[in-house]
Amino acid sequence: MKNILSLLLMILALGLFTGCGGTPSGANKDSFDRMILSDDTEFYKDGPTVYSSPDGRLSRGTRCRVVGSAGQYLQIELTNGKTVYVNFASVGPLSEDSQAARIRF
Repeated sequence: MKNILSLLLMILALGLFTGCGGTPSGANKDSFDRMILSDDTEFYKDGPTVYSSPDGRLSRGTRCRVVGSAGQYLQIELTNGKTVYVNFASVGPLSEDSQAARIRF
């Protein structure tokens, strides 16, 4: 019983420290300091593979932040909390004239 209680407390603490609810990953909108540079940028939900088709496309100006990398791909987090992979050349600094863009799945 003591082990189960300890496990439940650890899960609760982990949830509190990882930002459950609210802004994705506890980040504020200003932390999304990158954007997609071209229209119809292909993305992959689980990482790129040779034989997989893209899971969707992102529009130019979509705000994101880089959270990892895999070869020539960056793992990015979108402002809606989704994490996807895009080619590294598709991501650049956020420009002042960028506008909100649609995400197509």
